[in-house]
Amino acid sequence: MTDAASGPPLAASAHREPRSSLISSTQRDIDRSQYPLHHVALRVSYFGSKHDGLAHQVSSANTVEHHLFEALRRLKLVPPPGSPKDPRLATTIVRLRQRSAADVEDGEDDGTAAKREEDRVGVAVQEERRDQLDGEASTRMPPETTPDTSPFPPGYSRCGRTDKGVSALGNCVSLALRGNKGGQPAPQYAAMLNRVLPPTVRITAWSYVPPEFDARFSCRSRTYRYFFPSHYWCAQRLTLRPLDLDRMRAAAATLLGRHDFRNFCKMDLVSVRHFVREIFVADILRMPAIGEAMLTGDEDKGGTATSSSSTMMCLHIKGSAFLYHQIRCIMAVLLRVGRGVEDESVVSALLDVTQQPTKPVYALADPQPLVLWDCEFDEQAVTWKYDPDSTEPLLQHWADCWERDTVAATLAAQMSTQLLAAYHGDTCAPHMASGIGNPAQLVAARSRMTCRGPADVPLLSRPRELSFEAKLAAMKGGKKRRREDNLAKGAATAP
Repeated sequence: MTDAASGPPLAASAHREPRSSLISSTQRDIDRSQYPLHHVALRVSYFGSKHDGLAHQVSSANTVEHHLFEALRRLKLVPPPGSPKDPRLATTIVRLRQRSAADVEDGEDDGTAAKREEDRVGVAVQEERRDQLDGEASTRMPPETTPDTSPFPPGYSRCGRTDKGVSALGNCVSLALRGNKGGQPAPQYAAMLNRVLPPTVRITAWSYVPPEFDARFSCRSRTYRYFFPSHYWCAQRLTLRPLDLDRMRAAAATLLGRHDFRNFCKMDLVSVRHFVREIFVADILRMPAIGEAMLTGDEDKGGTATSSSSTMMCLHIKGSAFLYHQIRCIMAVLLRVGRGVEDESVVSALLDVTQQPTKPVYALADPQPLVLWDCEFDEQAVTWKYDPDSTEPLLQHWADCWERDTVAATLAAQMSTQLLAAYHGDTCAPHMASGIGNPAQLVAARSRMTCRGPADVPLLSRPRELSFEAKLAAMKGGKKRRREDNLAKGAATAP
């Protein structure tokens, strides 16, 4: 996204308020025993290019969770850090990790998780707090003497931990929020939070959930979309060239099912025991032409365009869970297939870890086109509520973002067309000008040849990273101790 993605300065005065005043306002807390406690799921959307990832970090005040926690505390929907633990939570928070020992052993989380050291510390504090809440009542200290020092709100859980640059439309967090006293209806949580959140972070919907609901472990599947144009710029020939979408679809189809994805991820040595994951859907979809869905008012339920004129595509991929950087690795390989520098069989070859036990060295795909599109839950547990006071301003805000970025993209295309015509002659200008609107004109004799760069060494011929076993053998110090602790926790929760 360009800077226009931030759009109009919604709630600008609140967002610019000095940090010290936000903190002081949360310190003057209310008498929470006078308010009901609601178990709530929030559907969170954000532009990843504007933030340092989703997960809370000690070293950054620009993560999505940092802004969300500040907003929650400013509105007094959750208690400030250091407050006594609410005794009502001690009997309702249930550790859902025990329902699936495999989840704990695998360390499964979102495939683009920010594995920074500061985040590990924060997650460790959260897990320790949950362990305390899950203990027997006889061993728990009185609430007034056990302040909650965790940076996370009570009962907090996230579904997907997206890395820096990755956006979300349908991420989900669950937590316990205060209601209105006196039997009044619950607050309009989305509208309240959106008034104080920065414009690049929005709550699109909310839902009551059962006390045992956990945004991470109650999730049935996660869906991502990686957006990319159907043409790419060939620097060697100074022209736009079409990707071979049929070959990309064939390569993506080999991802379906359960596979060992160690060659399609960045290895997390601390948490992950193995790299087997299951993919339910993997397809290349053509997006509607720019503004087509907005102009017609039709909802994009199927994610496909009504005509072949659109040049924006996406990888639509759905699975139960993903490894660190898994989707960006997959996309990097698929783009090489589309450009003709790899055969589609390279995907199945990399999935065969008996023949390819080590990962070739290759660059990740860019994080900004990646979006956590949806998190699926049991319909009986989650019924999303869309507040008109929140949804309509958000639609206006995103329409403004679309308008500004569309103009910027058109300017870049037209300026490139004119420069190309002046530099290389009028014969090349149509390839740039009409390639966006009419891909067929790009299929000329010279565009049938592969556009290879100096670094286009086939993946299977490249140097290899160390194997998982070799990396484990080289572990030492704090990483080794954390891995041993995680293995012990996994064994303790196994049935």
